[in-house]
Amino acid sequence: MENHSKADKKAKLRAWREAEHAKARLAFPLPDEQLNAFFCGVEALRAKHGCAHDTRHAEAVLPTLGVPPSTTQSVFSWCEDNGGFCDCEIAANTREHWEECRPRT
Repeated sequence: MENHSKADKKAKLRAWREAEHAKARLAFPLPDEQLNAFFCGVEALRAKHGCAHDTRHAEAVLPTLGVPPSTTQSVFSWCEDNGGFCDCEIAANTREHWEECRPRT
């Protein structure tokens, strides 16, 4: 049985986590700057109008970012895959996933 130090275990965990984040980044449906603007726009509309438990705010924001209709469904599929089934969940769950996995600057 191998004896791994605590530092070795932490290093392996960090490497695994970064690999998972890199895999998640490959699935991002839009560039990082557009995702940031998307989440800010959804949150602003949600804060002003509340959440109707649908995606009307997200649907309103995407065209303002120049996202073509052909890409819209992939954005919503990605949101759903990451816990965003309505505007408030997109603003919370999906944004949290993106923030955790996005490239560090």
